[in-house]
Amino acid sequence: MLTKDAGSQLIDTSWNFLNTFGNVTGMFRHVSLSCGVEISFMDYVAKETSTADFEIDSAPLEFSFHMNGKGYGSIIRGGRETAVLDGSSGRSLVTYNPLSRCSVRTFAGEHYRILNLYVSPMRFLEYFGGEEEYVPESFRSIFRKDAASINISTLLSPSVRVVLDQIINSPYKGALNRLFLESKSMELMVHILREVQHSLSLPKALKLCRGDEERIREAREILIAEMDSPPALDELSKRVGINSTKLKKGFRSLFNSTPYSILRNERMRHAEALLAEDRMNITEISHHLGFSDTSHFIREFVKFYGTTPGRFFKTIS
Repeated sequence: MLTKDAGSQLIDTSWNFLNTFGNVTGMFRHVSLSCGVEISFMDYVAKETSTADFEIDSAPLEFSFHMNGKGYGSIIRGGRETAVLDGSSGRSLVTYNPLSRCSVRTFAGEHYRILNLYVSPMRFLEYFGGEEEYVPESFRSIFRKDAASINISTLLSPSVRVVLDQIINSPYKGALNRLFLESKSMELMVHILREVQHSLSLPKALKLCRGDEERIREAREILIAEMDSPPALDELSKRVGINSTKLKKGFRSLFNSTPYSILRNERMRHAEALLAEDRMNITEISHHLGFSDTSHFIREFVKFYGTTPGRFFKTIS
């Protein structure tokens, strides 16, 4: 497991920039695996708003999974900002930024739960038999000396959330645990690579003016704030002043998702948090989140996490 006795403070890492995160006030676990993957897991509440700046020379390919907490990062290469990374809850990031400077912003009172995988480009290539042609096309540039940055963001899918939970709450110890973590880290990479390939194959996103983008972000905030009794799509579009067709396309463009999926994901994320708090029973949680009945809530939870709320609670308690 990562949450108790397996994993440690930062030991034997190939990536010096990780020392930036080794002193968080809360839980920090780090594991180096024989397959070349390093795992870090952070679970803490930020005491103050802060910015961490660090240099990245020889960069890993990083798979980052943000389960909780709001933050963002910026990447500077060649003296200019080349990317702004959304570290919001419910998102995953795949990044590769050699010879860069990174700035990470976190906010007071935010509860952060983040799991990261790090692997060198050469070890990553070995997973494909050392043959570059078998590597997904969007990742082949990392093997070149003048490699371009990679910064890809996707939503955390239900299948990825299940694997994350299995890693964090691994029931094994010792050698079995390390073998389990190796297999699950590979499984996470497969899920993300498949999702990235799928997202890149979709039609180009709708271009939005600043005003429309602000309205669509406002619509997302309304859905989240009113998840116990969410407005219908037509009502939501009227409230933010944009037609329903553009609203749906805008959600796909900005969040790579639909309004319904955003609502479901946020409900499930809140359900997970409420289960962890252990202050409400399953029926109370279902009503609190606006489900028509407990059976409806359980069905949606199983679709999202692959297990029932009761079984899920046992894994985190």
